[in-house]
Amino acid sequence: MKRVNVNFILAMAVVVVLFMTSLSVWNTVRKADKELEQIENSIEEKHQEGEIGDVEGHGMILESFAYLIGGMGVILIKTILMIMVGYALLLFVVALTARLVYKDFGGRLLAYRMIMGIEYALQAILEVVLIISITRLPTISNVLVAVLLGAEIIYSARNTYTPRICMTENDKN
Repeated sequence: MKRVNVNFILAMAVVVVLFMTSLSVWNTVRKADKELEQIENSIEEKHQEGEIGDVEGHGMILESFAYLIGGMGVILIKTILMIMVGYALLLFVVALTARLVYKDFGGRLLAYRMIMGIEYALQAILEVVLIISITRLPTISNVLVAVLLGAEIIYSARNTYTPRICMTENDKN
C-alpha cells in the first residue's frame, strides 16, 4: 500500500473519531434538552395554578434560574459541537484535497506536502486542546487519545516529508 494512502487513512481516522465524539455528546445534549423541557413544564404548571405563595415563588425563582443556566449550558455545548463538526469537515476536505493532488514527482508532490502541512497544523491544534484537557482533567482516555494523535501526526509527517512518500510498503527504505 502506498504511504500516501496510509496517510489518508490515518487522517480519516482522526475525522471519524471527531464525528463519533460529536455524536456521543449530541446524544447527551438531547437528554439535557429533555430535562430542561421538564423544568419548563413544571414552571408553567405552577403559573397556571393561580395565586403563588412566598415559598412557592422563591422556589420558582430558583427553578427558573436553574432553567436559565441549563439552557445557556446546552447552547454552549451545541455551539462547541458545531465547531467540532466544522473542524472535522475541514480536516476531511484538506486531507482529501491533498490525496487528490498527489503525484510522486514534481510540483504535485510539493503541493501535496504543503497541503498536508496544513492538515498536520490543524491536527496539532487538536493535539494542543487534548493536552490542555489532560492538564485540567487527566484521564486515561484523554492521555491515550493524545498519545495516539501525536503518534499519528509524527508517523504521517515522517512519511510525507521524506522520500518514503514515493515508495510502497513493499519497497525497501
